Amino acid sequence: MTDSLLDLDARALAAALRHGPSTVADHLVAVLDRIAALDPQHLAFSQLNPGASRDAEALDRRPPAEREELPLFGVPVAIKEQLDVAGLVTTLGTSANTGPAAVDSEVVARLRAAGAVVVGKTHMPEFGQAPFTDGAWGATRNPVAPGRSPGGSSGGSAVAVATRMVPVAIGGDAGGSVRIPSAWCGIVGLKPTRGAVSTAPHPNLWYDRITPEPEVAAAVENAASILASDGHAVERGTVRWRPQPLAYLVQFHRGVLDEVDRLDDPGRIERRSRQAAAVGRSIPDSVLRWALRDSSRMAADMARLFTRLDVLLTPVTPTLPPPTPRLWDRGAPASMGASTPAISFTNHWNLAGNPAVSVPMGRSEEGLPLAVQVIGAHGADRLVLRVARRLAEA
Repeated sequence: MTDSLLDLDARALAAALRHGPSTVADHLVAVLDRIAALDPQHLAFSQLNPGASRDAEALDRRPPAEREELPLFGVPVAIKEQLDVAGLVTTLGTSANTGPAAVDSEVVARLRAAGAVVVGKTHMPEFGQAPFTDGAWGATRNPVAPGRSPGGSSGGSAVAVATRMVPVAIGGDAGGSVRIPSAWCGIVGLKPTRGAVSTAPHPNLWYDRITPEPEVAAAVENAASILASDGHAVERGTVRWRPQPLAYLVQFHRGVLDEVDRLDDPGRIERRSRQAAAVGRSIPDSVLRWALRDSSRMAADMARLFTRLDVLLTPVTPTLPPPTPRLWDRGAPASMGASTPAISFTNHWNLAGNPAVSVPMGRSEEGLPLAVQVIGAHGADRLVLRVARRLAEA
């Protein structure tokens, strides 16, 4: 019975485990068996949680009435390496941290309180510096587009879901780091309104206007046509905003510096991180305050946009998934240069703080995943998810 549960979504799985006959502990064994079978080819997981079995057994001892109060009862989840899980090292994608976290991060604590079982942590590039997922340990592999990048920086979490090793995983999105790997792995990925979910202190990324490839643009047109056929008023046009490369660069480099200064052994970080931290150390606090104010002004501009629009449809990335690059040992300029095109439609909404979700929209002629991004006003997360669900079901 437990094997038949492996392909259920989180809601259906929680319902099945609440009422048996499979136990949470038995299902966890099946999940770990699937990870053992699939992960060596995909490198989604960086470490497994040795306390998961204990947590599963504790859930099995819950009486029926308590189980009904837990929306994620028994659901296995994977956590990106940037978030603290008590007892596990928060590596941030680097080998420079060695001490385990004393307590769970807020998002992990809330998942546990909802009945989820944390099975392990997933790979990310060092400090989430790129929309690709590689490091000295190797490169996470795209299960739906072999030889292509799964995206990043939450590439491990996306691959864990795309391979159905877990039904849901937590990433972190400072510039597209959930939406990009979701798009390139053919799954749904949500960046909520800023402040709706507790986040780790990673920097925002910058905006650079890039023209989307024809098949990418066609996927957005397809999504618009679906909504138009439902009777929604669809307006095609160009949204103009003020690019903020300097505000991004200031926040990015100071963010990397903050991460480096908290490491157990900063001498073990990658070359690109050393270079980025050195730039961050040269930026005075007054300039950082200016960059944050500039981002706030841009957020106000975007708020005015959503006084006349309910949602905005854009590409997630301007390109299809590219071949897997090797960036971890090439330095900051190479990493930043390779990253810029991939984040050109996503990072703006991190600076503005709007909710945005990546939704699969079929395949290209080569069989590569296509996706569309649905963006809403601050606090309009439910509306964004309703539109995303309609497109996903089309």
